[in-house]
Amino acid sequence: MDLTPEEFAETYLNLLVPKTRGTTLKIENPVANSVDWRDKGVLNAVKNQGSCGSCWAFSTVGAVEPFFALKKGKLPNFSE
Repeated sequence: MDLTPEEFAETYLNLLVPKTRGTTLKIENPVANSVDWRDKGVLNAVKNQGSCGSCWAFSTVGAVEPFFALKKGKLPNFSE
């Protein structure tokens, strides 16, 4: 580390929270508390990564498949 404890504290430990208050947003048509996306047909079954070690690929595909389904109306089954 190239910072002294004092420099570190000065740089990273000085959280300044604004004292102003925001405005309140009134929602006319509240959304549902939860959505089961399985019922909407935009989620595939959970895939088993096994010992592959490519968690980044599984998480990416798990995010892209439902996005594609919502945009195109068809649920793909992409390969990791």
